[in-house]
Amino acid sequence: DSEGYLQAAASLWREHAFARQGVPEIVRTPGYPVLLLPGLALGGADLWAIVVQALSGTLTVYLVMRLAQEAGCAGPGEDVHAGGEQLGDRGSTASVAAGWFAAWDPLAVLYCGKMLSETCFTTALALVVWGLARHAAAYRRGPLIAAALALAGATFVRPISYFLPPLAAAWLVCLPGRGARKATVEAQRAGGGGSLRWLNAGLFLLLSMGPAACWQIRNWAVAGYGGFSAITDINLYYWQAAGVVARREKLPLAAAQAQLLERERLAHLRAAAHGHSQAERFFWMRGEALRILRESPWVYAGIHAAGMAAVTSDPGTQAWLDYVRYEPPPRPAELGGLRRLAWAIRAKPWATLLHGLLWGWVIILIGWGVLGLFRMPRGPLWWLLVLVFVYFWVLSGGPLGYHRFRIPLLVIWWVWLGHAARGERVS
Repeated sequence: DSEGYLQAAASLWREHAFARQGVPEIVRTPGYPVLLLPGLALGGADLWAIVVQALSGTLTVYLVMRLAQEAGCAGPGEDVHAGGEQLGDRGSTASVAAGWFAAWDPLAVLYCGKMLSETCFTTALALVVWGLARHAAAYRRGPLIAAALALAGATFVRPISYFLPPLAAAWLVCLPGRGARKATVEAQRAGGGGSLRWLNAGLFLLLSMGPAACWQIRNWAVAGYGGFSAITDINLYYWQAAGVVARREKLPLAAAQAQLLERERLAHLRAAAHGHSQAERFFWMRGEALRILRESPWVYAGIHAAGMAAVTSDPGTQAWLDYVRYEPPPRPAELGGLRRLAWAIRAKPWATLLHGLLWGWVIILIGWGVLGLFRMPRGPLWWLLVLVFVYFWVLSGGPLGYHRFRIPLLVIWWVWLGHAARGERVS
């Protein structure tokens, strides 16, 4: 992925066009490559990416602290910054604890040093949630507009947030949320009334989805492709559909992907002979993948659920070992159980220790996160955090699911961890 981002950024810098080898780029989106442009201009894209992501990660920690403090309020119209000492102190312990969890999270630290989009996307997502939280607290449109623009930018960094705006708009319409305290008359007049809630939701949809719609028009104009990003078709074919083929035919995933690659190559050669475009190639991949998934929906349901479990439980040990360029000795195939553990302790003690520590962190993350979820007061922000968490968790499942896709979820998880550390539940 890093190489793909660099190629897209180099095309923007040298050719002033978003293309790959002269062909309009419709697989990558321009969000992250644009962030790399100053690094290319300065001759150090790697260092630039690390510096920008370190600053981005720091901003994420700050936003998580603010979110945890906002979550100390139970309902709309309660502004933690204007409600006096009681509301201000309610979330202060949770805020500090959430900040510490965010600053020390191993995955967050690791991906600040990788030329990948996760860190910047996570910051944008934190801005989205924080802006919506501020709007729910005081019914001001400024934070709502900022949240919508941040979500539009986040979608250009990672297309996975493409379907989030309608869900967020539905949440806006439902303010004040279930279990929330009654909003003040002033807040209702400022934007909490029924008709104004619909207006706010429409404004949010326009600002958050408008830029993506413009990009889809661009894709259609330059390549005849009506979607936002062809990466969805590639993933659908080479991961979701390949996972089903692997399960049905009892093959390793790599073998199933090779099988589908050969099938796609032959289809592409036949299509090229008839002058078909790259857009038609991606349409074929999407149709073929959907056909495979429709044939075995329950098989894929199990694969998808396993991917969701991997997103939450994968400690990311191998990513750390790859980052420090550590290559452990190969494990003898005949070992298993306790003998396998004893061999790992003797042959690679530091890697085994790291794996144990990261697993411990995951256990804390899951256990305390669930505890914090139920200790948070039930207000609009509680429902928003659950909505965003479930959205990304569900979309991150499947054969692709692993620790990397947990990073956006951590924005919500850190807030829950902060409230787990604070102690008693606030009703």
